[in-house]
Amino acid sequence: MTEHDHPAYLQSVRAEHTEPIFIPRHMIGRAEWDRAGGEDYLRLGRIFPDLQPGLGAALAHPHVVFVGEPGMGETWLAHASMLPFAEAGHLPIFAGLSGYRAELDSFLTSAAGLAHTVTSVEGKPVRKAYIFDGLDEIPDAHVHEFLSELDGVLSREPDASAVLTCRQAKYEAHWHEVPPTFR
Repeated sequence: MTEHDHPAYLQSVRAEHTEPIFIPRHMIGRAEWDRAGGEDYLRLGRIFPDLQPGLGAALAHPHVVFVGEPGMGETWLAHASMLPFAEAGHLPIFAGLSGYRAELDSFLTSAAGLAHTVTSVEGKPVRKAYIFDGLDEIPDAHVHEFLSELDGVLSREPDASAVLTCRQAKYEAHWHEVPPTFR
């Protein structure tokens, strides 16, 4: 990727992932997974608004999982996550997981072209941000393989950020397989 390609790529990211109306969400941060509890709903009800990080605070962590029930906006958060990474000059790579069946590298090539193979721009290292939308859309037979390959990618690229979205029921069934850097 050349010095001219990188800004053009980031501009295309901004154009493709900017939503005309985005309602900011407040997150519930958890180091351990045990579903949303009563105290979480109190926080969601604005009783403790200072305990509700926004998208920017969530993305300050290198590896983040957005979990929610259907219609809670996980895909919107995935798209919105692309923008802060682009603004920071990272190389954000979006991959909707509904088509994943095997071989993460091949899947990333089909989802993002050769952008995921870029390691530098004009000799300077580039920091990547992988946005994987819809772990729940991967057939159960392929979830373990995907999570194992994701762990491998993040091990090879320790400076890369990663966002993963998933519906709550599927995440509850597979949270123990998610790479430990997401916990």
